[in-house]
Amino acid sequence: MERTAVRVIRVLIADDHPVVRQGIRAALSSEELEVVAEAADGRDLLAAAVLLKPDVVVLDVRMPNLGGLQALRAIRAKSPGTRAVLFTSYADEDYVRAAMAAGASAYLLKGSDGQELLGVVRRVAAGENLLDQERVRRIASGHRELDLAMAAAPSDELEALTRREREILIHIARGLAPGQIAQALEVSRNTVKSHTRHLFQKIGVANRAEAILWAVGRGLIAPADVQAPGLEEK
Repeated sequence: MERTAVRVIRVLIADDHPVVRQGIRAALSSEELEVVAEAADGRDLLAAAVLLKPDVVVLDVRMPNLGGLQALRAIRAKSPGTRAVLFTSYADEDYVRAAMAAGASAYLLKGSDGQELLGVVRRVAAGENLLDQERVRRIASGHRELDLAMAAAPSDELEALTRREREILIHIARGLAPGQIAQALEVSRNTVKSHTRHLFQKIGVANRAEAILWAVGRGLIAPADVQAPGLEEK
């Protein structure tokens, strides 16, 4: 009996922060998805989209050289089969309306977890439009929410982290390896690794890249302060 071939969803990632791109790539790790390229600005995004014609682009609203929404309008004109997921820190009503007008199929905030992003990309690739006037109306009426997006984390989620766990999370986002964090905090590497393990369990992430996305999405560290993660130590 022949096995039915699984359709691979081809995805293009665009964000001007390398660590954010790394986190998105980690979240989209799946046999049915293939990240075909990454772009650090709007011009590279547009060029890659026109050349590769991916099934889905995951992009930020604000990017250098050419804004995400401008790039999206051009992509929709030149590659109408390509669907778009806006993945951003901005929960502003005007951005959501502009994304819908530009042809986006979904608008997701960076506070969302990796599984949510993965699910949205799958649904968008299958032809669903997850962005409509009703979702925009909810933001305008003060709910500031989308069905598939959450704004900043609830305060109790942040309060669940100890002071030490927050310090370690910020050091991770700044690119420090476990040994460097241990030196900065004047504790042992084992202590850092233990705190990191508990931290990851509390916020529901699997690795450093996802932890950085979580921290950026909740405003614990500005995207501009994020550095490439240091090497993991055994």
